[in-house]
Amino acid sequence: MKLDYHKGNILNFGDDLNGWLWPRLLPDFFDDDDTTVFLGIGSILGKDFGSNNNPEKRKIVFGCGHEMGYFNEAPNVCNPDWTVYFVRGPRTAKVLGISPELAVGDSAILLRGLFKDAPRTNELISFMPHYHSMDRGNWPEICSIADINLIDPRGPIEGIIQAILRSRLVIAESMHGAIVSDALRVPWLAVRPNKKIHRAKWYDWAEALNIDLHPEYMFASSLTNLLPKKVMRNLKPMENSKAALLVNEMIAHNAARRLNVLKEHEGNLSCDTSIDHAHEVMLGKIEQLRRENDR
Repeated sequence: MKLDYHKGNILNFGDDLNGWLWPRLLPDFFDDDDTTVFLGIGSILGKDFGSNNNPEKRKIVFGCGHEMGYFNEAPNVCNPDWTVYFVRGPRTAKVLGISPELAVGDSAILLRGLFKDAPRTNELISFMPHYHSMDRGNWPEICSIADINLIDPRGPIEGIIQAILRSRLVIAESMHGAIVSDALRVPWLAVRPNKKIHRAKWYDWAEALNIDLHPEYMFASSLTNLLPKKVMRNLKPMENSKAALLVNEMIAHNAARRLNVLKEHEGNLSCDTSIDHAHEVMLGKIEQLRRENDR
């Protein structure tokens, strides 16, 4: 069975969790035999994702979600080449036409069991952007101005998790920054992603845990983040001009002021009953997966 997930040109905490988490939860389970593929964390239930379209491959769905916001047609998971153990949330279940009982939650929640007794220092207030925003924004300078710890979603998995465990609040534009914080019982504050296509999936995860989600807005972090790519291409020769540098400095201070407002907010957590139930159901699904695949 092969572990299959989105592998982009830029490292991304949510996607890259797959290669870190599953070998720890299911040791000696995966190999390079892609006649069966395992679909865990990520918005990968759409026909644009490679293995979804191949009826010769058996697909095992274990907590992933539909590519909401991408206008991507859902695969027919009722076909015999699909086995659905659970999905990220009720919106994915509805799109796929499967029982709402399978809307257990994002499988990154399974991190909970690996860090049950991990030390927590609560010494930081952290901000974790979406990896696209990190790539286009000026977050290191902004977080420095606001005296907030920056968690780079393109960084090493264990370093990100340890930074979350050191935080008393995680302000998250990265959905998996919020999901992992919630699983580890670190209060989080959702920031509406800069790109609209990344917003709908938040509600899918949140509704699975009965979270009444109300994302906060965030100011742009740079001219690159503020203006459309077409406009920025035309302004490329001027991006290091005095005028552009001055505007970027003003944008950075404005964004830092917004972060200073957000860090005074009370963080969110799903209720203990919801997260405990989701985790227990997922652990049961792991045992079912082992039995049904002779591992």
